[in-house]
Formats: sequence, C-alpha cells, structure tokens
Amino acid sequence: MLQRDFFPKIVDLFRTCKGLGDMDGLHKIFRLVKAIILLNSAAIFDKIFSDDFILDIIGVLEYDPEVRNVQNHSAFLKEHAVFKEAIPIRNASVVSKIHQTYRICYIKDVILQKGLDEATLASLNAIINANYAFVVCLLKDDTSFMQRLFATMRSSNISAESKRELVLFLREFCTVSSSLQPAQRMQLSRDLAGRGVFDIISDVLRSQEKVLVSAGTDILHYLTQDPNLLRSYIANHEESSREGISLLGLLIEGIATDFGGEMLCQFLEILKVLLDGCTADTVTQCRDFIELFYEKCFDKLINIIESSRVEEYSAKLEILYNICELLCFCARHHPYK
Repeated sequence: MLQRDFFPKIVDLFRTCKGLGDMDGLHKIFRLVKAIILLNSAAIFDKIFSDDFILDIIGVLEYDPEVRNVQNHSAFLKEHAVFKEAIPIRNASVVSKIHQTYRICYIKDVILQKGLDEATLASLNAIINANYAFVVCLLKDDTSFMQRLFATMRSSNISAESKRELVLFLREFCTVSSSLQPAQRMQLSRDLAGRGVFDIISDVLRSQEKVLVSAGTDILHYLTQDPNLLRSYIANHEESSREGISLLGLLIEGIATDFGGEMLCQFLEILKVLLDGCTADTVTQCRDFIELFYEKCFDKLINIIESSRVEEYSAKLEILYNICELLCFCARHHPYK
C-alpha cells in the first residue's frame, strides 16, 4: 500500500469521480479511506496526513454515504479555519506542523467523531500531542521569535486588538505546552518568567475585558508549576506595583469579583498553590510570600465576609464560598499563624 503509489492513485480516482459527479464511486472511496484510517498504522498516518495528501483525504471524507448531504469540510478549512499569526513564524516546519495538527483535530473531532475506535483515537491523540511538543520546543528555543513576542506585548504602541491576539496566543502556547515532559515544562516556566511574563500578566489582569482576564489567569495557573517563581515575583514587586495594585492584590480582587465559576476557581487554585507547602521553616521565597499574604490580604478576605449582608448572600454565594474555602485552607496549613 505504501510502496506502489497507492495513495496518489486513490487521490486521482477521487478527483475523477468528483469531476464526473459519480456519487457511488465517491461513497466507495470514502469507505475505503475510512477503513484505511482504522488500520491504525503509524506509517499510513505519516503518509495521509502529509501536506501532499491531507486536504484530498479530507475531501474524500466529505462523501459519507450515511450523511444525506455532502459536507463541505475542505471549503470550511480553506475559508474559515485560517491560522492567524499573532507574531509571524518564520520557521516553515512549525507552520506546516500547526496546519497539520489542526486538520488532524478536525478529522478526529468533526468528520469522524463517531466513527473511530478507541485504539485509533488514542493514536491520533498521540500524533497531536507529539506535534504540540514539536511546535512548542522549536518556538521556545527560537530566540528571535520569543524576543519579538515579548517586545510587542510590552510595547506601549500596541493596539487593543493586537494585544488581545497576543495574550490569547500566549495562553494557547502555554496550554499546548502540557504535552512537554515535566522538566521541560518547568524550564519553560522559568524562561517565560525571565522574559517578564509576570509583568505582562499583571497588566492583563487589570483589564476590564473578561476574556483577557480569563486568559491571564490560565497563563498564571500554568506558571504555578514552579510556585517559587511567582512567589519571588510577588515578594519583590509588592511595593513598586503600578497603579497601587500588586499582582497579589489582583489575585485577591479576582477571588472577590463575580467573574463566573471557572475563573473564580482559577483564582482560588492559584492562591492555594502559592500557599501550599509554605511552613514556618521553608525556603525564603515561600516564607516571604506567606508573611506578605497574611499581612496584606488575610484581613481583606475576612472583611469581605463580615461586610456581606444576608440579602446579598444569594448573589455572592460563589464568591463567599471560595473565600471560606481559602480561609479553611489557611487554617489547616498554617495553624502557627
């Protein structure tokens, strides 16, 4: 199958049947290609998901005999699923891998959503995760790209739309980095911290735009893989924070603001990670952070509960619940305070 020009011939036959409007032939080719995918062969996946064949394979999969109308997957991918480069990526291999990954995800999640067995689904997920790791590894080691990314994000001349795109890109970058090995993720967190990511996130969390705040909390949550990075930043920047609100203050504001369930949980989890493992005799960053938290924030959390009127409970129920959970967490982990 791999050595006899099988796939070029399948593609030629598909194009011929499509040109002639031969629906019976197109349905047979669909069944054949679906069966080939279900063979779950790594060598076959390498072939059919290559730039030479993947768009034609998607074209073949538009002609499912069990679906009444032809599905215009190819047109959707060409016209609507356009990859926007927040910062131009000059490495052609990275761009190609990004396109391939999106198309494989589309095949898995949309076209063959109900037609894949568990083994094939696991193989496709493995390919996707390997692609993510490939992209992240090349981009994080691309000094020029990372410098341009952070220089643009720090620029005072950046438009609101460009800023939004860059923040969302950084969130996606951190999200797909979960495919890296733990040691690689830790190193990436340190690299991002060294490039000033906490300054950028502090600015993002001051935004009035919920989508930006949500992205900022997602990025911050990723960076808590090494909590001491964030603890050190907060301790070192508490007094010099712009506009009088430090990053720690923004986290406290976040847990006390009605952003909605998922974001409230993110703020809570970030604070719990920062406070977890902090005991009276731990490392300097941890000790400094915990002292700062109890000095600057603990009373504020108590005051929010004490100042809440009974008639407000239903509207602020989730906020109050999360604050109580954090206070209980503190009581369990820091009885010496």
